[in-house]
Amino acid sequence: PPVVFTLEYLPLSGYILSPSNIVCGSCSFRRSSGFHPSAVNVLCEDHFGSNRHIQDTLTHELIHMYVYPWQALR
Repeated sequence: PPVVFTLEYLPLSGYILSPSNIVCGSCSFRRSSGFHPSAVNVLCEDHFGSNRHIQDTLTHELIHMYVYPWQALR
């Protein structure tokens, strides 16, 4: 699955993941997730329709974690 692939390559960007990097919470707006540069991904618990949606969203947010350090170099 894409999430597993992304998790394997994320440490190459300098991030060492821990459970505190991915949090699930209630969101007051219509959004599935969000990324914060402090290396936190928030998954909005009330906005997923399927396991595939969760997987795609988490992969998307993990890619933000991978790309963010490179964007800061611009």
